[in-house]
Amino acid sequence: MSDNNDKLNQLDDVAAYEAELEAEAEKEKEETAVKAVPSRYPEKDKEKAEKAKKKGKKEFFLKRFWKWLGRKTRDLIAELKKVTWPGFGKVMKQTGIVIGVVLFFLVIVFAIDLGLSQLYKLLIDAIAS
Repeated sequence: MSDNNDKLNQLDDVAAYEAELEAEAEKEKEETAVKAVPSRYPEKDKEKAEKAKKKGKKEFFLKRFWKWLGRKTRDLIAELKKVTWPGFGKVMKQTGIVIGVVLFFLVIVFAIDLGLSQLYKLLIDAIAS
């Protein structure tokens, strides 16, 4: 009889443990869930949803595409206005650095190419004679 009670207690413990694991997994899932980004145009979205419900159909594809493109273009322009652009002096300095690095590696690659071509000529001359 005590064996049966022990098994029942173990089963209850396992069930409780599984329930606890499920609760932790659900909590973690809620914490890591991707939050929806609020729309920049909530009024327009509500109006569109109401119109779509009334009509019972979607707008024509090209009309939706042009609206989407216009909205993305407005967002792009708004973001570009927020950018802090570097001054002329900083741009010139960074451009000079890039040109200098490119020239440095140009010399390195040219030297390696020249050395390998001379080595190749020596090898060909040695085989030919």
